[in-house]
Amino acid sequence: MAGTDYQRASAHLLGIANQLRALGVDSNLKVPTLVIAGDQSSGKSSVVEAIAGVPLPRAEGTCTRCPTEVRMRTHADPAKGGSSGAAPWRCHIKLFRSHDSDSKPLPPSGKPREELLCTVTDKAHISACVTAAQAVLLNPKKVAEGGGGIKLFVPLLGNAQAGGGAPEQSSAVKALGAASEYELQFTANKVVLEIDGAEADLTIIDLPGIIHSHSRPELITMVHDLVKSYLAPPNHIIAMTLQAGLDAETQAIRLWAREVDPEGHRSIGIITKPDRVGEEEDMGWRKLLNLMAGAGGGTRAGATTAAVAPGGSDHLQLGYYVELTKRLMGIADTLQAHAQADVRGAGSLDFYQGLQRHYEAYGEGTIRATPAFLVGTTLISCSALSSSDKGMDSDAGGPVAAAGEMELKDLVADMEDGPEIESAIDAMVAMDDELVQLELSDLKFPERYMTLDEVEGLRKRHLGRELPGFLPYSAMEELLSRFKGQWREQSLACLAAVEQAAHKLAEEVVAQHLDRYPQAKSAVESALYSHVECLVQETVQELEQLLAREDGDVFTLNTSYYRDMQAAFLGRLKRAHLQPKQPGGEAVQRVRTALTELAGHGANFPTFDDAFTAQRTRVDNELLMAASCLAYFKVAFKRMQDAVPMAVRATLLQRLGSRAALEAAVWRELLGGEANALAAAEGDHGRDSRAAKAAVAAALLQEDPHLAARRRHCQALEQKLTAALKLLNTPIAKLH
Repeated sequence: MAGTDYQRASAHLLGIANQLRALGVDSNLKVPTLVIAGDQSSGKSSVVEAIAGVPLPRAEGTCTRCPTEVRMRTHADPAKGGSSGAAPWRCHIKLFRSHDSDSKPLPPSGKPREELLCTVTDKAHISACVTAAQAVLLNPKKVAEGGGGIKLFVPLLGNAQAGGGAPEQSSAVKALGAASEYELQFTANKVVLEIDGAEADLTIIDLPGIIHSHSRPELITMVHDLVKSYLAPPNHIIAMTLQAGLDAETQAIRLWAREVDPEGHRSIGIITKPDRVGEEEDMGWRKLLNLMAGAGGGTRAGATTAAVAPGGSDHLQLGYYVELTKRLMGIADTLQAHAQADVRGAGSLDFYQGLQRHYEAYGEGTIRATPAFLVGTTLISCSALSSSDKGMDSDAGGPVAAAGEMELKDLVADMEDGPEIESAIDAMVAMDDELVQLELSDLKFPERYMTLDEVEGLRKRHLGRELPGFLPYSAMEELLSRFKGQWREQSLACLAAVEQAAHKLAEEVVAQHLDRYPQAKSAVESALYSHVECLVQETVQELEQLLAREDGDVFTLNTSYYRDMQAAFLGRLKRAHLQPKQPGGEAVQRVRTALTELAGHGANFPTFDDAFTAQRTRVDNELLMAASCLAYFKVAFKRMQDAVPMAVRATLLQRLGSRAALEAAVWRELLGGEANALAAAEGDHGRDSRAAKAAVAAALLQEDPHLAARRRHCQALEQKLTAALKLLNTPIAKLH
């Protein structure tokens, strides 16, 4: 970039920005600034040194106790007598005060906030000068009381030899004592380094390290607030120093950066201290460091060199690998946000709400695969007591249909050319009528049913040594088995609907993140399709096991609910069988009187129906078996209504957005199978692990040829228009 129009323009603008900062009127400036932030002793100052080429103070624990702003300029400031050409190297060290001695913001005033401490021309002197500048800012009252100004605190630069190391501190700095004895432990005021003759035009801010424990908790809060205030501005590029060997996801700077830059557009991570990662430490860091170093084997602690493949292209291709990995992580996070309806992230409610409709359709289909019994001319189903159990609206078929109990005479009464029903035989014939079945289907009634005569025949086939009044349990088991095994179709249909929605979502998310790169988009779409199919197969196995457990056993510990349902269903069935006629007129009062008299003798019947159904009938055993069957399926339906969608969510949807699973699936597809993917991951099999993924990523992340041609055309057109505009703005006198 050196010598380009961009470099000259940026240098001029940064020079103006620095002048405005010196005047204290820079609050509205939006100059891009690189902010270095991270935990205490995470290597922030070392990063600044590597970029700016100047040494900063080093020490164990907290060394940077105030922001240090480094303003790098390739040319000297023209406003201060500099020329437009390259300037000799020198550094102006200044103090920038924005807060008073009590750490309260200073009011705006016409007085410049920057004050020059000293100017050095030897890089070896900078560390001592920065230490002195920090001491002045951290002891505002002592400096003010001492008189003589800040020049008394300048290190003894005249006594120091050029390139001979740091100069001795002045007696004024020594008199302040150790850093632990300073008036302030931290301050928001800044030490400013203005460097002329730098290698680039750039502004860097080194922040105090994030501390997590201190004897004075208010200092922890102060540092946290200070760091966050520098992360927030949208023109600040956040450089997070992440110490190798530590879990990056648990470091505070990662969380804070996400809060202000959730998309990661202005955040970068810098891995520091890689030489301190030992052989037995976290393998994830070890693989990343090996890949960055270009080494085929493990990097020893303290190693500073690495083998590079012939041609040296691996390091260039590594950027493609990092970019592709970042986009894969973005795809995984977006899928996860949609699956969990996380509107705070990249998700929306549309996908989640669409799945809810599939789950409700599963509930409607499953309720039609539960038992029903035809008692006289009345059909009673498992949902006779609560329409809400279906997971659907209860007003579709009116109050009678919604209750799961249908009088067939009422059903056919409003039908054109419907069958006539006068007896139980007519009702059985009507159940085979196509129009009747269509109406019952619309009302979500079960497809299969049994009559009391069929239940009686089943019971008699199982009669054995039971005493009178006892039912053969084997008869109850066979009755339940008649209606078991019908939920597989509905469960797989639910899964198929969710699978289709997942494929559609995956396609949309991949396009969102990789639309600019058609080759990568196509490859990742294919890999993600296979990944979804694998998850679907695992979900099928999970559902098969779930259904096998349900169909292969008769069990519940929900005893209280089962008994309540059994008693309620028995009352419904018995009323349908006996068809009691409700008393009317004067008979109502006589019935109430009779019920009161019976209660006085210990026979309590709250209603006429209760007294009527208490009488014995010849089909009491069959009615009890039917009621028990309906009650059991009521319990079973309730647990399966949630169990199937939960299995789909846990095995398919929650793993769909797993970063590790998605990345493994994509590389398995891109590298041509499980063996090659494993070799690339472990680095100890046939394929060269440091080049395999990088080479694939480089090939995939190629710009669309048509888009590239269009971009080149626009660039050429821009050059022509710029030249034309320059010509139009040239004074006429200069054209002659």
